[in-house]
Formats: sequence, C-alpha cells, structure tokens
Amino acid sequence: MITIFPEDAIDNFIAPRVMGVAGVSDNRKKFGYLAYIELKRRGYTLYPLNRSGKTIDGDICLSNVLELPPEVKNLLIILPPVLTEKLVKEIDPSAIKMVWMQNGAESEKAIRMCRGKRIDVIYKHCILMHARPVRSYHLLHRWWWLASMQNMNKESGFSMFL
Repeated sequence: MITIFPEDAIDNFIAPRVMGVAGVSDNRKKFGYLAYIELKRRGYTLYPLNRSGKTIDGDICLSNVLELPPEVKNLLIILPPVLTEKLVKEIDPSAIKMVWMQNGAESEKAIRMCRGKRIDVIYKHCILMHARPVRSYHLLHRWWWLASMQNMNKESGFSMFL
C-alpha cells in the first residue's frame, strides 16, 4: 500500500519547530539518538521522551507523554511498532494533535488508534527528509520523493504541487 501525504500535512507537523520525540536514546549508534541530535542541530525545540529519565545531549528526558508542556502539539515516534502502539494509547488527543511515526515505527493498529482519536498521523516517511534545512543525503532522498510524487500525481491527474 502506498500512502501519499500532501506536503501540507508534513509542513503542518514541522512548521512549529517544536515537538516531543519518543524513543530517543543515549546510544550514539541508534537512530533515536541521531535523529534527535540532527533535529536539534537544525534548530528545532525538542522534548525527549525516554522512560529511563536519562539525559540526551544535556536535555533531561521526560518519562511520559503526559509530561510534555502544553505548547507541544506534535509528537515524533521512533520506537518499534509494538511500543508505538502502547505510546499511542497514552496520548491525550486534546494535547497532541499530530503524530509522525518514523519509517519503521508504524503499525496498522497504531495508525487506526491515532485516527480513532482524531490525531493526524504521518508514517512511512523519514522526518530528516523534510525537517528544514534538509542536509546531506536526505536532500537527495527529498528530491527523489518530490519527483516521484509529481509523477504519481501526473498519472492520477491529481496535483498537490500547485
């Protein structure tokens, strides 16, 4: 199944430049660490979530999604799918409005739970391809994604790039 997200949905997630990040790690070899550091380097205000309560790059991890400050409306999830499902159960839809399940964190159940709570959800996409400024090989991936979306839209007669 191919899921196409309008650039608007992605922009709505990254535009505030503030988000919670579930699944951060202090292990420098894990994607949760790499994504957190890179988003921080790009100027995003991040609130790390990790039940261990450790610090990541000097930031104290919150142990629960309910501890996120009220200005955080978007949540990036970098967890295995079974843990994503558990986390989505905990989300208060009056607080969190959008969830981005990093490519590999999603499950059909977690996506359905978000939709059932009326939480907008993005999945099967790498945030580093979209969070500006896009750098390194992610810039190439973004170009390829945009080109492929334009081709798909031409074939279907739909254009999301007006």
